[in-house]
Amino acid sequence: MPPRRPRKITGRNLVDYGSPVNRDVNVDEASKKLRVSKTAVRKAMRQEVVNLRSVIYRGITGRRDADVGELTNVMGMLQAVYGYGPRGSKVNAKAAADALGVSAATVRRWANGSQQPSPDHLTAIKTAARQAASTKAGRRAATEVFRNSERGRKALAGGARTRIHVSGYQGPENYAWERDRDVSSDPVPAAEIEGLLRAYEEGGDKGFLAYLTDIMNRWYLGEPWEFATISEFWIGDRR
Repeated sequence: MPPRRPRKITGRNLVDYGSPVNRDVNVDEASKKLRVSKTAVRKAMRQEVVNLRSVIYRGITGRRDADVGELTNVMGMLQAVYGYGPRGSKVNAKAAADALGVSAATVRRWANGSQQPSPDHLTAIKTAARQAASTKAGRRAATEVFRNSERGRKALAGGARTRIHVSGYQGPENYAWERDRDVSSDPVPAAEIEGLLRAYEEGGDKGFLAYLTDIMNRWYLGEPWEFATISEFWIGDRR
């Protein structure tokens, strides 16, 4: 057998062997065919799950740089937790400063990368960003941001019909047909958007993904749909 190649693989390399975001990749087959270790396969699959966490959060809150998955981007973590500034800045520096016990100027330096948070402050920022997506309270706060936004009010209004947009490796329920594409559902009623938000609140990324798949089953081609990776998700008019 040829030696395994010490190369990095991503979720895109795994789509022929299952769905990374659904955590059902055939690890043994992928390892054999790609000539990489099983550990490398599992790592790539986990990375897609981590990426999905931020993709969902961004799509719901509208906080485009939010980092609630990798927890490596200070500005992204601050934006995830404290939102945009009142004048459109990347981070609400005052809200972050009040919560973290520092000055707004210090937060702005953290956000623009000219100064790094202390280890204790960085731990606090990471914990808050992680909990924004990993706890029910955090997810409910995220959906509340959507509900209170112009986009959310429009999508949830009585009689509203709204498209859902998803980018990533996806296709009919047969991985051989999956490819990297952008798709938009037929306009779905407000009850479906509400159901998707509730699924996220109660079940996190797994609950969200299951409900989103069901929506696409019924409101796209009218046949079972599968996601292998998701790189972008959005409700309503394209950004």
